[in-house]
Amino acid sequence: MEFLLRKVVFFRYNYYVGNNEEAARMSGINVDLVKVTGYVIVAVLAGFSGILMAARMGTASVTIGSMTNLNVLAACVLGGASFSGGQGTVLGAVLEHSCSNCSLTH
Repeated sequence: MEFLLRKVVFFRYNYYVGNNEEAARMSGINVDLVKVTGYVIVAVLAGFSGILMAARMGTASVTIGSMTNLNVLAACVLGGASFSGGQGTVLGAVLEHSCSNCSLTH
């Protein structure tokens, strides 16, 4: 994922839009297109992960995975990401999530 954020233009545009939307717009980035495309990608991935979770559990319920969102948010924030966007790295979030999983299981 870090490779995508550094090398692929679309993901860099997402990073720029998250950091300063107005500056990204003034530098020639189509902010609306980047935001809509990003939301579509996230929605498709969320649907796919829901299908995988239902297949793994053998059932589909609205309460499956209800607490995982808090773990993911905690991992991102403690890993260095900002709620205002444009800051943090994937590596920081992955390292923090790994550390928190180790501390919870042992």
